[in-house]
Amino acid sequence: MFRIVKAYEFEKSEKLYLNSIDKYTAESFTRFLKIEQQYSDNYCGQLLKLLKIILRDAEKSGLEVHPYSNYIESFKQKSSDRILHILNPSEIKALKGLKHIPEAYTDSYNWLLIGLCIGQRVSDLLKLSPDNLRKATFWIVYRYLQQKTKKAVTVGVADPLVIEILENEFPRRVSQVVFNKQIKALCKWRE
Repeated sequence: MFRIVKAYEFEKSEKLYLNSIDKYTAESFTRFLKIEQQYSDNYCGQLLKLLKIILRDAEKSGLEVHPYSNYIESFKQKSSDRILHILNPSEIKALKGLKHIPEAYTDSYNWLLIGLCIGQRVSDLLKLSPDNLRKATFWIVYRYLQQKTKKAVTVGVADPLVIEILENEFPRRVSQVVFNKQIKALCKWRE
């Protein structure tokens, strides 16, 4: 939350104070999250809920907060309104054929290719390491414990390009934030 508030303050060239978060500021912060940062409705709602909790705790600790802080509302996208973004086979083929990717994007690109093969949540994908690998004759098997479900998972990888990455260029760790921003850029990449 601190990082996001700092980004908002930088963007708006103003400081946020506990007693200055009125209706106008809350709406401005919400627009910043949704429009400028392009966060999902659910993530924006979580951040607003966290902001309200911080303001309530500050008030309980005797600090002065704006009275509007009690009226800040979080929100959540309805499951029926949710849009799943998936890649079709031709888009996957185009991604695999990308050339001249900037060096700074290489690790995210390799993680994306691995993710396309194993189909797991980003939280599980980015925690994989060479220790999870088991080699077979024509494929590689990944074994790990899913973070959310706590289930043991075994996934086979048969794609030659991904096997090459796993055996020779295992990607360095990247944060989920960096990964998400970079794969959005890669999906728009045109040579």
